[in-house]
Amino acid sequence: MTGILGGKALRCTLLLATAALLCVPAWAASPAAGAISQATPQVSWTGGPLTPTAASTCGGPDNPQCDNYKLTIVPPSYSFNVEITLTLQPTDDYDLEVYAPDGKLIANSGNSAGQAEKVVLANPAAGVYTVSASPFAPVQGYAGSAKITQLPAPPAGSTETPPRYTNYTPPNGMGGAAGEPSIGVDRDTGKVMYIAGTETLRITFDDCSSPATAKWENVSAPWTSVTTFDPILYTDPKLGRTYVSQLLPSKMSLMGYTDDDGASWTTPFLVNDNPAGEDTEALQPNLGVAPNGTVAVAFYDRRLACPESGAEATAAGLQYDPGAPYGARDYCINAAIQFYRPTLVPIGHNIRQSAHTWDPQLQSPRPSCICSSTLPNTFIGDYFGVDSGGGWTYTTSVSTYDDGANPSNYQQQVVARITTPS
Repeated sequence: MTGILGGKALRCTLLLATAALLCVPAWAASPAAGAISQATPQVSWTGGPLTPTAASTCGGPDNPQCDNYKLTIVPPSYSFNVEITLTLQPTDDYDLEVYAPDGKLIANSGNSAGQAEKVVLANPAAGVYTVSASPFAPVQGYAGSAKITQLPAPPAGSTETPPRYTNYTPPNGMGGAAGEPSIGVDRDTGKVMYIAGTETLRITFDDCSSPATAKWENVSAPWTSVTTFDPILYTDPKLGRTYVSQLLPSKMSLMGYTDDDGASWTTPFLVNDNPAGEDTEALQPNLGVAPNGTVAVAFYDRRLACPESGAEATAAGLQYDPGAPYGARDYCINAAIQFYRPTLVPIGHNIRQSAHTWDPQLQSPRPSCICSSTLPNTFIGDYFGVDSGGGWTYTTSVSTYDDGANPSNYQQQVVARITTPS
């Protein structure tokens, strides 16, 4: 039963009137009780017709307006389910409830008229259960059944030696303030690249001993080792190239790469292509490499001003922001993406990935600033997700915009798809 409004309520009213005029008798389940066990895994019964009640629940195991079949379950020696089904006529609407031996409701099913009602109990304890048929809007009777089905046995335990792991800690003076880490592996050299905070570290493992020994080296590029808001590292599994992206307090999102595991780095370049003199913020970048080698960098972008008025400003929830940021610059947020050739030559310009500008101050989980000091503190549920496949690049980001399904302006996940440039 999906609801009691509209056509269903009207049908129920007509059926109630019909039942009253014709004096349809109410019949109890026949037989009134049964048992299932390993020896007798299935029982069946019939019930109804019952006087329509327009109620989807019986409210307990002893409601005389419902059909209450007493089902005794004797557990078998194996793991099992009990499947209970009411099969209905096309015009009938019964709902199904199952009550445990202590009288508590443990399962229910409420489909539309003519659809079978079914519940499954997993390894129920021994006892007498009540299977109640609630006559929402029936004319005819129903057929009930309950059966035990054996669950597959769990797989045998492995005889293989279980895998083991070893924790590796960098030496003193290295990796001491490691926040927001990313990791990548050069599959050709076996070297592990790791970034956290302002340090990019390289770990070389020597498997001649067990457990392996680890050599830690600081291979940070000069431009990634000064300050950071969001460090991101990604190693291309095909090329072995490691990309590093840093969000700087100067509102720049910089990126570069190394083809020799950090021995040398390219000159960094700006990801957000703001016009000269426009210092709006780009933040929380993430990057991925498509199967064709195209590099995608996704990030949050403040360059578009907040809506000034109208339906778009209302849906953005600006009326709830104490800052009243109507038309404000460097405040509201969009998602953006930039594509590059494998050599990091830009393909076109930044592309907007969000259909609507949104206000990050709404429903902030906690006040930890990721924005400029002149704005109210907030926290975006980061981070970006970005991946490519099948000729498409996909991103996930958050938004507080109300598209009709988010009236409280909570942070919601938004998925965008765009053709991956070749």
